[in-house]
Amino acid sequence: MSVMYPRLDANPAEVFSAETLARLTAYLFSWKQGPGEFGGLHLHPCWLESSVLQRRYQGQTTWTSVVMMRAARFVPGLADEIVSNLLGLQTPEGGFIHADYQNEPALTPYQTCPIHQALPILALLEQAGGPRRDEIRAAVDRHWAWFNGYGWKRGKFFRPEETAERHDRPGWCGVTNQDLTVVAALARYGKVFGDFRPYEQFGKPTLDAYLGPDFYYEKRGLFERGDRPDFTERTFYYDIILDMLEVIHESTGDERLPGVMANVTHHLRDAVFIAPDGLAYLAYGAAPDGGWIRTPISFAALPALIPHLRRQGVRSDDLERTLAAYTFADGTIPSTLETDPLFAIVPNAANMWRFLVETVPVENLATATATTKAPIVHRQCGDWVWKNSARFWSIKRNGERLFAGIKADPTGIAIGAETLPGLELDELEQADVNEVVPQI
Repeated sequence: MSVMYPRLDANPAEVFSAETLARLTAYLFSWKQGPGEFGGLHLHPCWLESSVLQRRYQGQTTWTSVVMMRAARFVPGLADEIVSNLLGLQTPEGGFIHADYQNEPALTPYQTCPIHQALPILALLEQAGGPRRDEIRAAVDRHWAWFNGYGWKRGKFFRPEETAERHDRPGWCGVTNQDLTVVAALARYGKVFGDFRPYEQFGKPTLDAYLGPDFYYEKRGLFERGDRPDFTERTFYYDIILDMLEVIHESTGDERLPGVMANVTHHLRDAVFIAPDGLAYLAYGAAPDGGWIRTPISFAALPALIPHLRRQGVRSDDLERTLAAYTFADGTIPSTLETDPLFAIVPNAANMWRFLVETVPVENLATATATTKAPIVHRQCGDWVWKNSARFWSIKRNGERLFAGIKADPTGIAIGAETLPGLELDELEQADVNEVVPQI
């Protein structure tokens, strides 16, 4: 079977189905490398960073723990596996390793940034009402003592002392979406354990700063990013900002936040543009002159932002049609369009998986995963080709193999024509579906 994208006749009601969810879950679980441990190719949709391939790393990273925790209610034992895995990633200092996504492998807690330290805390707190409550609280307390002691007002990312970019305002790295994840973790900690002291002392002053006029542009519904002048947050990051504001509001009842969330969500429509193919896309970000930078299109943001539009009663049908038009046969989607073809063919799965779980939940995702196989896919954009099976993957350009990998091995990436023990790529050649993504 051959498929050309975008599929302009795709019906969202048919695409966003239990069958698509089962295939996407099968794809994600093909990357399971141990109990609670999921690997993948960590290409950054917004910053177009792919150097992790050259570092031969395709193992776990803390960011995915939050997404995979959402499967816990469907897959028996998964939540406890994820908790155990995260606790195993915590160092004696208190911080997590493997907490730097596109810059993995991060084998020290000092190679990190706040968002990848705070998201696993949120994942742990989701399970803090269970039998491991005391163990989780002890880990979170130890993490907070390290994190805040090292990172308070430190500046962008956790750089060595001699290169730290100190700032005077409340916060940690000084980037809106990143610091709000920490605020959300403190707020959730307060709700779960009844101790809001860290939130009141550090979280609320940070939130107040980001809701102030230096960062929050109420008339445009945008936030300044904070790590360089006149640089608002890219559209890709508003799912994180809105997610974290929701957590903070649910945990604290802060009366300012519903209005802020509604305003930001309604203004997301300002970023919508219609492309020559007739589909609606979200622009990359706002320009300093008041216009919009259309490309590259961070496509992976769509399934994360559509639920926020739905909850606020904001039109999303045109964006849902676009998402359906680019939903691949295995349920994945492109990371980024109108840029390097690599980001169009290498699948992005996490945001789409969360979207489908929330849109079309199934009674038992574990059963669906056991009985459904992700198809063997050949996906082409220009002279680039991605091939994927349950065990292996490869990337070629002009017929020359650039990379290939064994999914079960966190470091099992072959560069060029290298061979690895167990790398059996013949099974990639019998495609169930051939897909073509336009090169623009």
